[in-house]
Amino acid sequence: MKRLIIETVRKVASSLPGWMMPKKFKYVTEFWFWKTRTMLEGPVLANDFYKDKFLDAAGFENDDWTEGKVIADFGCGPRGSLCWATRSARRIGIDVLTDKYRELGIEKHDMEYVKSTEKDIPLESGIADVVTTFNAIDHVIDFPAMVNEMMRILKPGGLFIASINLDEAPTFCEPQTLTEEMVNEHLLLHLEVGRKVIEDNLPKGRKMYLRGTKLV
Repeated sequence: MKRLIIETVRKVASSLPGWMMPKKFKYVTEFWFWKTRTMLEGPVLANDFYKDKFLDAAGFENDDWTEGKVIADFGCGPRGSLCWATRSARRIGIDVLTDKYRELGIEKHDMEYVKSTEKDIPLESGIADVVTTFNAIDHVIDFPAMVNEMMRILKPGGLFIASINLDEAPTFCEPQTLTEEMVNEHLLLHLEVGRKVIEDNLPKGRKMYLRGTKLV
C-alpha cells in the first residue's frame, strides 16, 4: 500500500503541466521523485546498470573509450551514474539539484558532483573529453542554452553520447517537447555524428540514441 501511494503521488505531481504550478516548485517536484525512490529502493540507490546503459546508447562493446578520460554527465541524478567508469581520469556529475542530492548520500560515490543552473555549467571550457546526458535534456527550460554549455565544456574532437526523449507532451518536470528537428538544429550542428538511432513505438513519444564527436 505504501508503495502504491508513493508512486501515485509521484506520477500525479510529475505529470502536471507547468502552468498549474509556480516554476520554483519544479525542483521540489524533481527532488521528491528521487526521495520517493529511496523510500521504495532503500537508502542506497542502485547504479550497477549504468555501464550497460552507456555502452548501449553509444553503440560500443566495451569501455576502452573511457581510458584516461575526463567524463562529464549532465543531468546525472543522485544514483552515481559514472561510478562504473573506473578507467577514466575524472568523473563529473552535473545537476541543478546537486546540493539537495547530498541529503541522499552522493558523497559516498567515487565521482564528483557539480551544481549547474538552467543556463550555466560552472566548469572551464574544453575540460571534458566525453560529455554524456541521458533522458535529462528535456528537463531544462532553455534547450539551446544548455546545448551550448555542454558543447562549451567538451573539448574539440571530444565524444558526445546522449539518450534523448522525443515528442513527449510537456510536464511540470519536463517542460520541453523535443523534436528531431530541434535536436538537428541546435545539437547536431556541433557534431560529426557517428551513431544516431531512433526508437519508435514507445508508450510515450520516441527516443534518440546519439554518439558524435565535437567539430574542431
